[in-house]
Amino acid sequence: MFKIKISYLQQKELILKAVSSDGYFSKLGHIWQTLETGVNYPVLHYLPLNDFNDCNDIEMNAKLGKEFTSSQVLYEEIESIEIPVIVSNVHTNGTKSHSNGTALTGGPNCAQIFVGFKTVDKTFNTLLEENWKDWTGARNLYLNLSSDFGLLKICLMRGIDVNNLDAFMYILIAYCTHINDKNRILLLDFVDRFRLQRLSCYLTVYTNVLNDNI
Repeated sequence: MFKIKISYLQQKELILKAVSSDGYFSKLGHIWQTLETGVNYPVLHYLPLNDFNDCNDIEMNAKLGKEFTSSQVLYEEIESIEIPVIVSNVHTNGTKSHSNGTALTGGPNCAQIFVGFKTVDKTFNTLLEENWKDWTGARNLYLNLSSDFGLLKICLMRGIDVNNLDAFMYILIAYCTHINDKNRILLLDFVDRFRLQRLSCYLTVYTNVLNDNI
């Protein structure tokens, strides 16, 4: 019997290829890939919904192939912190203009700090949610994440009818809009230090996979 071992990067590329080649995942929502190595979920498909009725159960394993393991969870946003961001735009004549940044997930310079929390009790806890800024690290992110990263929003989401024991009951997402080659390593360094304070949660940084880069 022979076992074929492939590297983490190869596994990630295979998942990306399968997800991006599927008509559903490539056309609807956003495909996120981690900027780190060794994380449990290297690829996420994020689909915002205006109405819970818009969500249809998808047999993802069947669509992607039996060699893949995937899960689908529906979340609702229950808390958020909005941060106004001023973006400088340089025109061809050398002048600058400023406008409020609005895009959360749709650009090449966007990245998302993703924090997942699992709980034994799958029912929501009012007291826990009232103090969400502390135990999730949202306050830490708001106060200490450099403005150079263009932090635009921090939101807490709660899972709806979470039956999978491996699924996160709560997720925290911090949306950054000014990530580039110069400050990307600084963001990863910040996340590493942030991770040391929250060893019991899942934490990584995702960036958008653009269709022309797949």
